[in-house]
Amino acid sequence: MQKIRVAIVGCGRMGMRHADAYKKIPTVIISGFYDVKNSIASSVASQYRSNAYKSVEEIVSDSNIDAVSICTPNSQHYEILDMAIKAGKHILVEKPIVTTERHCELLEKTAKKYKKIMVGHTHRFYQCNIALKSVLESGTIGKPKIINIFDYIPGKNPGQSVPLWTKEKKFGGGILMTDFIHTVDKLSWFTGKAIKKVHTHMLSNFITNGSVEDAIMCTIELEGDLIANCIHGCPSPGTTDMSTKIIGTEGEVRMTFADEIAVLKKSITQIDYPYRGNYMKHSADAFYSEIDEFVKSIIEKREPKVSLKDGINAVRTILALEKSYKVKRPITLKK
Repeated sequence: MQKIRVAIVGCGRMGMRHADAYKKIPTVIISGFYDVKNSIASSVASQYRSNAYKSVEEIVSDSNIDAVSICTPNSQHYEILDMAIKAGKHILVEKPIVTTERHCELLEKTAKKYKKIMVGHTHRFYQCNIALKSVLESGTIGKPKIINIFDYIPGKNPGQSVPLWTKEKKFGGGILMTDFIHTVDKLSWFTGKAIKKVHTHMLSNFITNGSVEDAIMCTIELEGDLIANCIHGCPSPGTTDMSTKIIGTEGEVRMTFADEIAVLKKSITQIDYPYRGNYMKHSADAFYSEIDEFVKSIIEKREPKVSLKDGINAVRTILALEKSYKVKRPITLKK
């Protein structure tokens, strides 16, 4: 059995989620960890009976390492990506893949040199989202025309802490890059349509009064005359209110995240799926499935389900949404 040796860069919340998922996959050996705080990397490495690396350079120069998971603050992704690409490593990078247009362009220029780059858009692996996408692909509601998404979510799950860097713009914090990018990615993935134009009507920090945005209201136009109206806020006071409604030419489908999915035509049809109603198991399954897909894409020598291009498209949409609010007009994305 082929073994994939993985090193994890960043030992915070996401780094530990990666490690826990890799540990469950028999084809993976966790070879080591790196963190800017050496003591944390040493502690985690001891826990997983692995190595503590002193630098990213040490990881990418290690010929025994096949793949690297990048779990650092958002704004630090590019430099690590660049080193790992040039070293010929397979890469799983947390979303957003990068945070600037310049870094998007630099990544595209080096695209021919990489092995596998998968972007951690975990929401593609949630069973509720997979079920909703299946409804759309079946043609049950005809051609989707209107999408309404309302997400008001807690900033953390039980037992989890919120990384402080998510509250600072210089690290790529704020809901656009940390949360709303999931919605942007899902819209294209659900429908198979590219995003054409965005218009941000409101971008605010009214929930926390912090230094980064925590709420957005916007309109997103996709190919095929498909319009999405989106409202997103985080953190809520502890409640979760996440819903998606898609109206098509022959019916509609509505979803309460991780719970009810119903198709509405002449009657209402309930859709069942694994872990319905149990958010924590639903979330854990999605994260494991994402990590497992990355490993399988390496072993099977194929492109991962979330590509470099997918990651860059999502970032460019987020940047366009931010620009739209600044200039107070719609922004058309380049093809």
